[in-house]
Amino acid sequence: MSWQEIAHTVRPVLNEAATSAMPLVVRSLVYVCWKCSATSNPPAVLHPGGATDQYSILEVTSGLNLAYVQELMTLDHNPIAATIKPRYSKTRGERYLSHGCSHCDALFGEFPLQESITAVLADDAIADLPIQLAAERPIIEWWALTSARGDIF
Repeated sequence: MSWQEIAHTVRPVLNEAATSAMPLVVRSLVYVCWKCSATSNPPAVLHPGGATDQYSILEVTSGLNLAYVQELMTLDHNPIAATIKPRYSKTRGERYLSHGCSHCDALFGEFPLQESITAVLADDAIADLPIQLAAERPIIEWWALTSARGDIF
């Protein structure tokens, strides 16, 4: 198969994916801050509307997935977007895009958040997490996120 044949086949699919939308849902944890003991709601998972099984969700604790959710929440004027920003981690020895307490701005570490999400997954309780945001987004954005599963960026 030639490049021209591949391009001819793929172009219509990509054009439709760029113009067709799908529902995406951001769910948050109910998380107690280690520093001030206040309760915050850091975004935890992103998934297509109606699909909360472990294979359909993306964790949003760091990297590309967290940056994407921050952008979605900023576009929606959601105040939680301001709690996602670069912070310095003594454990990692570097600054990275992270969640923080909405009350005292303490860093919520990636590992503790992942442990909390794993516990929710083990209980098959993703659908029980509070919905932080529901939005229609171009299908191609979901394809981009899931093709890498957030690992290459």
